[in-house]
Amino acid sequence: GTADVDIDLDMALDFDGGDDYMVAPHTLTDNYSGELTFSVWFNTDTTDDNDNVFSLSKSTDMAAWEVSLHLVGDDLWLKLDANGGPYWKEEVIDGVFDQYENSWVQVTCVVAAAENDTGCYVNGEWIVGAVTNPSGYPSSADRDYGITDSLYIGGGHSMNNLFDGTVMDFRVYDTHVSDADIQILASQIGRPTLATPELWWMLNEGTGTDAFNTGYCGGTASNCDGEIYEDLTTLGATWLDSPFSIVAQGNDTGTSGD
Repeated sequence: GTADVDIDLDMALDFDGGDDYMVAPHTLTDNYSGELTFSVWFNTDTTDDNDNVFSLSKSTDMAAWEVSLHLVGDDLWLKLDANGGPYWKEEVIDGVFDQYENSWVQVTCVVAAAENDTGCYVNGEWIVGAVTNPSGYPSSADRDYGITDSLYIGGGHSMNNLFDGTVMDFRVYDTHVSDADIQILASQIGRPTLATPELWWMLNEGTGTDAFNTGYCGGTASNCDGEIYEDLTTLGATWLDSPFSIVAQGNDTGTSGD
C-alpha cells in the first residue's frame, strides 16, 4: 500500500560512497535499558556495493563489538558483531533491495534482549528474515551498549564499506520502541512526536561540518554532536536542499536465504 509522509525537514546529507562519512565520537547513554531502537530514512544511489548505512561501535579496536545496518548488493542485513568473533545477522531484504534504489525508504531496527524480538521494519512493516548465527545470539555482556565510543552514519570504524546515498532523520532510542510508535516513525520525518530519543541527528543544518544532536545524550545533548568528513581526513559535507518527494511503499522482501 501507500501512505503520505509528513515531512518537516528541508535538507539531507549526501554521501558519495568513496570517502564521505559522519561520526559522533561520544555517544549513548547513562539510561541504557539493555535494548536499542534505530530509525533512519535513507536513499541509496546504487545497490551494487557493500555499504554501511550506519554503524555503532563500542571501540575502534576491531576486537570489540559493532551493530550495523548493511547493504550487500541487493540484500539488506542487520549485523551484530561481538568481540571479533562470528557474528549474528539477519537478512532483512533478500535480493530485491534494488526496488528502493533512488527512492526514500524508512528502516527501524530493534536490538532486543530476546533474539526473536531483534530485527527490522521497512516502511513500517516487520520483516522476518533468514538469520545466520554461528555462535548464537550475542550475550547480554556482548550487547552492553551502555557506553560507546563512536556512531558512524555512512560508514563504520574500519572506514570500509562507505555508503553511497543520502540520509536524514537518524534516531537512536535506548529502549525497545513499540510497534505503534514505529508506525509513526515510518509516517513522519523530523517531527518530535515521540519521546525524545537518546540520539537524534535530523541532518537538516544545510551548511557547515557539524551535525547537531537534539537528543537526550545522557542529559548533555552537545556531547553527541557529529562531525562530517568529505575525504576521510578533511571536514566537509554535501548538503541537499529539498531532496525528496516521498510516498511510503509496500515492500517486496524477496525469498529467505541461508
